[in-house]
Amino acid sequence: MSMRIINAANYDEERDALSHDWINFFADLKIIPILIPNSLKNLKTFFEEINVDAIILSGGDNLGDFPERDKTELDLINYAISSGIPILGVCRGMQIIFFFLHD
Repeated sequence: MSMRIINAANYDEERDALSHDWINFFADLKIIPILIPNSLKNLKTFFEEINVDAIILSGGDNLGDFPERDKTELDLINYAISSGIPILGVCRGMQIIFFFLHD
């Protein structure tokens, strides 16, 4: 699952973040989410080491606000398509899928 980027209060750095609601939702469904950091250098290698059933692109942030997130999610879309993995976009996630398909 992709994550938004936030500017952490009291720290001079950006951090990946995801609402606790997502984690609680998955726990209720007995699903173990794998959170995808936006700082991965090689997404393909990361995915070759794990087994995923689907990819979810979460909401939050505008397209273009955080180029590293845009790149991560575009790489996730490419990987999902080339590997035949289902992908679901929520809010911003749906927007970047639309952008990818119409670019």
